[in-house]
Amino acid sequence: GQVLTAHRVAGEQAEVRVQAGGLRVVVAGAHVAVALEAVLLLADDFDELAVGLQADDAVHHVHTGAFDITRHQHGVFSSYLDECRANLDLYIGQLGSTLEELGLLEETNIIMVSDHGQRDINRSINLNVKLADAGLIDVNEDGKVTDWRAYCFSNAMSTLVYVKDPKDEKLVAQVYQTLRDLQEEGVGRIYTAEEADREEGLKGDFTFVIESDGYTSFGDRAVRPLVQNFDASDYRFGRATHGYMPDYGPQPVFVAKGPAFRDGGVLPAGR
Repeated sequence: GQVLTAHRVAGEQAEVRVQAGGLRVVVAGAHVAVALEAVLLLADDFDELAVGLQADDAVHHVHTGAFDITRHQHGVFSSYLDECRANLDLYIGQLGSTLEELGLLEETNIIMVSDHGQRDINRSINLNVKLADAGLIDVNEDGKVTDWRAYCFSNAMSTLVYVKDPKDEKLVAQVYQTLRDLQEEGVGRIYTAEEADREEGLKGDFTFVIESDGYTSFGDRAVRPLVQNFDASDYRFGRATHGYMPDYGPQPVFVAKGPAFRDGGVLPAGR
């Protein structure tokens, strides 16, 4: 995009949207999304953008969020992705053509990578409803949580389960049994913190982790409904989402070309 000195974007922006195909913006410490519509940005204004922009510096990171958004809204595979693929091809072509014009193509390493895959979901379940039914979460008449002994924190197709006092063995056993009862609903595998660490290298102050059955996403609400409708405004509850074990579903891509990479090399898998 073109960085000017006479146009302001109000408020602090976590995402800075630049002109599609633009090649001359650097954003430090922020997520850069390439939109279809052009936006002019004020250079070097940390107060307005919460990032520093430097005019005439080369792009080092370009991200198009179209695939992610479209899949959340319409599912992993749909005709809506046709435009996303066409635009991505256009962006790559513009990047390559510009580097070639500048005489930099042969000395530039270009890497195309995605941060995660997605899987279609059929339902979203608020597991905290069941914890509240078991007396493990207190909710007031407005539906707000006032206290808890155990709580599920959603990561979409997985959820971390926290026990307030993990040293209370009786409480931990009660929470585990409540979660085991939910397995009859097909919510997926329950990992203890020790199993998650040993098998997947996942560490944290959680007590359990629940992995999706492959078609269920998880919510955080502690009041009914237990099963909620699709909601594309929240990435966890659209037609497809992520947050599951990396071994499942369509795998993220890693494609690289440039002087640092050997032609024809193949990586069968990566973690």
